[in-house]
Amino acid sequence: MNISQSLLKSLLDYRNGKECGLIFKAKYIDGRYDLFPPSDAQNLGAWFEYMATGSIPKNGVVPKAEYMKRGKDENGNPELTADYRLMREHLDNFKKFMEHYSLDIIRVGEDIKVLYPNSLEDYGEEVYLTGTLDVRAIAGKDIYAKYNETPVLVALKNQEVIIDIKTTGLLDDKWNDYGWEINNLSNKIKLVTQPVHYKFIEYLKIGQDMPFLFILFNSKNSKDARIIDFKIDVSSFEEHKAFIESGIENMLYLKKYGFKALPSLEKCSKCPLNSDCKYKAEISPITVFYFANQV
Repeated sequence: MNISQSLLKSLLDYRNGKECGLIFKAKYIDGRYDLFPPSDAQNLGAWFEYMATGSIPKNGVVPKAEYMKRGKDENGNPELTADYRLMREHLDNFKKFMEHYSLDIIRVGEDIKVLYPNSLEDYGEEVYLTGTLDVRAIAGKDIYAKYNETPVLVALKNQEVIIDIKTTGLLDDKWNDYGWEINNLSNKIKLVTQPVHYKFIEYLKIGQDMPFLFILFNSKNSKDARIIDFKIDVSSFEEHKAFIESGIENMLYLKKYGFKALPSLEKCSKCPLNSDCKYKAEISPITVFYFANQV
């Protein structure tokens, strides 16, 4: 059994009635990722990451930019669409960040994996924690930041650093699940699970907490890019272990008893499984609502 951070988040959505079990099964049990093409925003992010680091997505296809149908640049060549032109400007921001902090890339698109301790004894099968790093870099000097005006060590010279690159239009959004407003970031399970999971894998491998940097690029403003040094207390790994173990137990149960569909007229109409799905919604169900005065 392979447990990735994306599986844990999707499993949580399934348990909370936000994701169809048949879609979950297609992705994480059957491995049919080909049925779920990336969104326009994901394509933009993949292209930017490729241009910045040379990293090619897992499907092995080099990301392609989008061009205007009629627009031409000053040399008469097809012009990039507005979103891609803006992200092209961010390439210089990425280069400046890496140079300023003396961060040298070691590997990109690296798959990491570690056997979860005692999984065979506890669950009857080997469980591996998995992930894919955008960038593994090494610090060419001691790197410091400030927290409430106090100097804080980010990484020591010659220490390896995990870097995750994000393109987003939600840098200051407080309420969206993918919003990066710093004061509410601890509550964003869909964002914080990834660094904790990757740090935990490295901790199990080397016994140390590895630095993790988010480098965020505003997809709406080429002059807005930020870096977050994601720190955790090592005791936080205990909470993540509980999350993992709950996930393992749920996966074992679901593999044995099956996954439940979650029909929705709107979602089923766009689902790549709908042609053969006997559970697909053809009409909207009736939702019951009881109104009562609050005392």
